[in-house]
Amino acid sequence: MIVGKIIGTSSTKEFDFLVQKKINKFEYIQVYNENGKYCLCQVVDLLRDSEKTVAKSQVLGYREDNRIKTPRQPFRPGTEVLYASDDFISQTIEIGKSGLLLGSIEGRNISVFLDTNKLLTKHLAIIAKSGSGKSYACGVIVEEIIKRGIPLIIVDPHGEYSSLRLPNDRKEEIDKLKPLGLKPKGFIEQVIEFGDTQLSSSCLPLKLRDSLTAEDLFTLFPVKLSSAQQVLLYNAIKDKSSDLDSVILSIESEETGAKIGLLSQLKYIKSLEIFDSDGLSYSELVKKARCSLINLRGYPLELQEFFIAKILSDLFLLRKKEDIPPLFVVVEEAHNFCPERSFGESRSSRIIRTLASEGRKFGLGLGIITQRPAKIDKNVLSQCSTQLILKTTNPNDLKAISNSVEGITSEKEKEIRNLAIGSAIVTGFLEMPVFVNIRPRQTRHGGHAVDFEKEDFKGSFESYEEKLSVILPRVNKKDLEIMTGKKYVSTLIPAVYINMENEGSRHKVLFELVNGNVIQDIDKKKYSVFSGQPFSEIESFYSVEQMPEKLIKSDKELKQRVSVKSIMERIKQKYKVASYEECSLLVYVPGSDENVES
Repeated sequence: MIVGKIIGTSSTKEFDFLVQKKINKFEYIQVYNENGKYCLCQVVDLLRDSEKTVAKSQVLGYREDNRIKTPRQPFRPGTEVLYASDDFISQTIEIGKSGLLLGSIEGRNISVFLDTNKLLTKHLAIIAKSGSGKSYACGVIVEEIIKRGIPLIIVDPHGEYSSLRLPNDRKEEIDKLKPLGLKPKGFIEQVIEFGDTQLSSSCLPLKLRDSLTAEDLFTLFPVKLSSAQQVLLYNAIKDKSSDLDSVILSIESEETGAKIGLLSQLKYIKSLEIFDSDGLSYSELVKKARCSLINLRGYPLELQEFFIAKILSDLFLLRKKEDIPPLFVVVEEAHNFCPERSFGESRSSRIIRTLASEGRKFGLGLGIITQRPAKIDKNVLSQCSTQLILKTTNPNDLKAISNSVEGITSEKEKEIRNLAIGSAIVTGFLEMPVFVNIRPRQTRHGGHAVDFEKEDFKGSFESYEEKLSVILPRVNKKDLEIMTGKKYVSTLIPAVYINMENEGSRHKVLFELVNGNVIQDIDKKKYSVFSGQPFSEIESFYSVEQMPEKLIKSDKELKQRVSVKSIMERIKQKYKVASYEECSLLVYVPGSDENVES
């Protein structure tokens, strides 16, 4: 379809044409070149007066010898300008027909797939101002990675990726998934989360293995050590990994005044309670079809930096030895963890720079998500071969994007300010930047801001101290009903949480007080404290999610039958009770309010 004719002076890079049929800004057009090939072009602006509309256009090029070339001669005035067909666009840009489904070219029915291998080995950057959809776009890519069984780790400072377990429940988004052949899907079996168990019941404890090098401790110390203190520390560790208690004991035995300040810092680190002999197992963290969330919500920034520095450094070392499979690491709010040097240094800066420059050689891909590209290390940003740029308005951030991302012209830089939520300029994976509408997510988005007008600020707030601790299930009632198609009723059942020790080993175990069974080992130990057999082989063991259906078969009233004293007597036969706390478990029982008494 002819949409106009070229007028005025043209060059090999740009031209104007008189619009004869309606055309939109950033629409693709094609023009016949003197070399006998059609050339793909794009409308970059429209000018209108009382008599005519003129489209200012950019020459993109034509495909020849498996690459895009630009014409050597400008188009002649009077040459017809045609509306570019979908096939011509796809053939010229060479948009693949397989890979990670990101969305579609804006205004066209052309699906955009990202090359899986290129994306994961040559790094990814997602850039946008706050609230412009960067976490949503990242969620789309994460879904595609999980579906391919690629090991994935997400550093999540705000705890917003927990919703990957749950299917999308927004009707308007579900309707848009159908034409793509997709449907809502949760990844409850693939996603495992580590974090502060007091803030999120769905988390496993985020504890690091108590096996530390001097460099680990240097990273964690709140103040710089003197030369004498550094010597003391190196002597205590002796070029090998040591547990914190052993380091403290070794330094306490030294007779020097330098130990006083060092010991106070070591005891401060011990008080953080982030180390455990049964801490993170990297073989469990990095597995096929496993998405591991490092939920740092609630931790101070200094501790977040240390967790990232320690975990990523260990993973990089293990990957170089090929002790773990290839993996992809996503770092949210990356400007906080690898800032430009003029903004200061983070404990995690060095390892993130290393992964950006060397990770691809060892099969460790990096994805950085940031709302402040001006504040992130420029070397890290420039190492990302694929960039998703969503709405950004800060002049310094726009300048940083232009300096770090190839193919961003002044016209596109201006348009970044005006991008709609859910639209992105995607560069790097193709030979030219393209505008893409991000597809709807199959999982639920966890990054929604609080709506203060709809928030319920009414109601009574009882004193926390007057209430028993309540342990919540990993899935809330509404989500459970969506996943199972059944109706559930919330109820509390009595329980006791016990800390016990035996010959140096520690166990934290939860018992329900209806039948006196073990509910779950809080620290996910592999063996039962009673039989020495794996939990999976004990008939009485079940998780909090499974518990209601088992109990309801024998007792609809779910009342306490077993005393805390009787539980203690069982434990004291083999274990010393260090502490215990009576609590309640919030559970969901199939049925209605009429058939369950709490």
